[in-house]
Amino acid sequence: MIRKYLEIITCLFASFFIGIVIGFIEVTIINYRPEYTLIIFRDGLIGLFIGAVSRYLFILIYAKKENVMLCFATVFVVIALISLAPFAYFSIVGSGYTPVLIAAVLITAETLGMGLSYISYRHSVEINNLLSTKKRSLQLQ
Repeated sequence: MIRKYLEIITCLFASFFIGIVIGFIEVTIINYRPEYTLIIFRDGLIGLFIGAVSRYLFILIYAKKENVMLCFATVFVVIALISLAPFAYFSIVGSGYTPVLIAAVLITAETLGMGLSYISYRHSVEINNLLSTKKRSLQLQ
């Protein structure tokens, strides 16, 4: 019964997220300026860097048999530090940002990054469990 509700809630959350993405696309197209392309590309590269560093550190810490919460805390800190780096740089250069923008970017980056990290972790655990089960079944034969 709980699983049924969990599936419904997950579907509703995913649908809500899709609606938000579509809304962002609509707003972007209506208000598009050429410099937005560079901003989006820059943010994509930052996301790529965050993902690579986070995944590497997660695997490195997890391989040392550390607590999995330490792995997630490390990912959280990496996302925060790298996400805030451009704001710090541009504040030094002279074009500051509003706290609302910084908070929105940070909350979004943390939510999506930690969500992806958790999904990746759960997927890896499931694969490891399947491999362990298969290994035990092969050893019994």
